[in-house]
Amino acid sequence: MAGARSSRDYHHRAQPTARVAAVALLLLLTLVPALPDQSMPVVAQEEGPGNLLRNPSFERAHDEPEFGPRPYRWSVDPWRPPDGTEIHQDHEMSHGGFFSAKISSPPGTAPGSEVMWYQRADVGGGGNLGMGGWVRADLGVGGEVLLRVSFGRFNADPSSTWELVLEESTSGWVELAREPEQVPATERAYFQCVLSGPGTVWFDD
Repeated sequence: MAGARSSRDYHHRAQPTARVAAVALLLLLTLVPALPDQSMPVVAQEEGPGNLLRNPSFERAHDEPEFGPRPYRWSVDPWRPPDGTEIHQDHEMSHGGFFSAKISSPPGTAPGSEVMWYQRADVGGGGNLGMGGWVRADLGVGGEVLLRVSFGRFNADPSSTWELVLEESTSGWVELAREPEQVPATERAYFQCVLSGPGTVWFDD
């Protein structure tokens, strides 16, 4: 789903920031209508008017007999993961709740081979858009974790893309975030939680 990057793309090699365990974790996509001198910081916030994502905590899920429980409102790409790949709600590694969302790709997975959770968000008339999230990762050689927002139609080259990239394993939960930025009215924005290459990653609120 990455597609070709345009001149409007943003690609950040994120420097993970370790936080104490008491900090609430969150996947966050915020939008503030465009008004003079108005912006919104990336802050911890549960599902609600300020967060465009639904079920950002991954707490609510439905049972998928073949693949395991999958959180409501979140889709998987590819729909049928490659052999040896796990992608499901996870109860063994969690923070700020009882569950997390897990992706695990086996050793030997080619670098750049992506498996993701994604959700469509309506940006409407545009505004100041901020994104961020918290991850825990045990990466293999060539593995990366990405938080990505692609603007445009599904299964088409995006008009622009934001990415936050983690290229190393972590000893705990770390934050990936970017400051809000003005975006124009767009038909759709796709928020993606991505594992590229081999390794295991958890996303949690």
